Amino acid sequence: MRLLGRYLNSRTEVERIRDLCQRAASERVERTTVDGRTARTSFTKLNPAQCDEILRRYQAGDRPVDIARDFGVTEWTIQNVRKRAGVPTRPKGLSEHALARAAKLYAEGVSFRKIAIAVGYDARTITAELRARGIAQ
Repeated sequence: MRLLGRYLNSRTEVERIRDLCQRAASERVERTTVDGRTARTSFTKLNPAQCDEILRRYQAGDRPVDIARDFGVTEWTIQNVRKRAGVPTRPKGLSEHALARAAKLYAEGVSFRKIAIAVGYDARTITAELRARGIAQ
């Protein structure tokens, strides 16, 4: 274990480094997130019922990031379940229902930021969609 050069590696240093490497390999370190919960350190295998629920929620319009948080998996996992099932991706932008609601709120004089909160989309998405359809300037 010559890490630092020929003359710097005394037997004690080598033993310390070896001990540190062995401890690091054998200990399980629990990571915590900002809100204090323990982060997952292993992969979660989804059963068929969970996959069906994920697909149902995705097709109902739930955001993949919200579904992933509820199941304790990554957004990539949600997209992978969707792809394996052959479910196409939803179109980008607002749904027709959300667009109608946003247009109604805009006509009432509500700000883009407040419309975004009410509809559940980003304010930039609301602004871009309403402008692209000629509803807003």
